[in-house]
Amino acid sequence: IDGHVKIIDFGSFTQIYFTEFQEKLTFEKINEQYPFFILHLISHRGIKFLSVVDRNENVLILGKKGFVKIKDGEIIESAGILPVSSKFLKDLEELTKVKDSGDILIFGNIINGRLINFEGQMSSHGTFYEEETSCFIIYPEYKKRYFNEIKETYDLHRFFRENY
Repeated sequence: IDGHVKIIDFGSFTQIYFTEFQEKLTFEKINEQYPFFILHLISHRGIKFLSVVDRNENVLILGKKGFVKIKDGEIIESAGILPVSSKFLKDLEELTKVKDSGDILIFGNIINGRLINFEGQMSSHGTFYEEETSCFIIYPEYKKRYFNEIKETYDLHRFFRENY
């Protein structure tokens, strides 16, 4: 949009900044300045949900089939299917309200069991999906036999110490 947008990617999470404004833009101001921009984003296949602050300092989390408005960790309005598990709402609210966070926070969709990643990574971890709350390790195929021996945390420490 006229070169006034900065996009900062963090794996499956992306932040959009409208650089011509000093203050964080609210949902209403974004819609006024850039009509249909948010609607266009959320309709993209690769985006599962986004979050933005409204003029009353509520956090709106918008998904393809529903939305939720939260304030102080509590749902104050919602419709349709929650775009994200309710156990993540307070954390997502805090992230959205961080002073230097983007005007719009975007979270990649899960398509055919694979999480959309906005960077060139082999995997992603640490956003607001149940699938990302379990541990995983990416390793070369030839190391597979070593991982069959890992049963406890100490085994994992030993593996890293001996191999890296």
